[in-house]
Amino acid sequence: MHRKIRLVLAGTVIALGAACTEGAVDEGQSQQAVEKQILVAHFVSDCVGVGPQECLNVKATDDEAWTLWYGGIEGFEHEAGYEYRLAVRETTVEDPPADGSSIQWTLIEILEKTPVTESESGRNPVLRPWKLEAFSS
Repeated sequence: MHRKIRLVLAGTVIALGAACTEGAVDEGQSQQAVEKQILVAHFVSDCVGVGPQECLNVKATDDEAWTLWYGGIEGFEHEAGYEYRLAVRETTVEDPPADGSSIQWTLIEILEKTPVTESESGRNPVLRPWKLEAFSS
């Protein structure tokens, strides 16, 4: 009798394991999507990930400082001279490559695309005019 119970239990465990595995996400595939809004600056910055590249400057609110975004935004083409407010889908990548981000952004919609005037371009420390104040030899 105990042997039959063990066989039934073993069969149940195997069936449950197979059912759980069927819906599993493949390695490296994304899951846990969240929609959010971000701001993208009118300029890109030189940065170094695996190698030299250009990074977007992003922030969640107007009050925050710009931060570098190394991962790009799938479906988004940045055009210099415009600030953007975007709706993006943020997805966690379960097993990212060693040189990749664990977060992926995909464009849902461009909510605003605002041209930046020349006087506003001074907000980019790279494009801002510099003045030499001292020189020593």
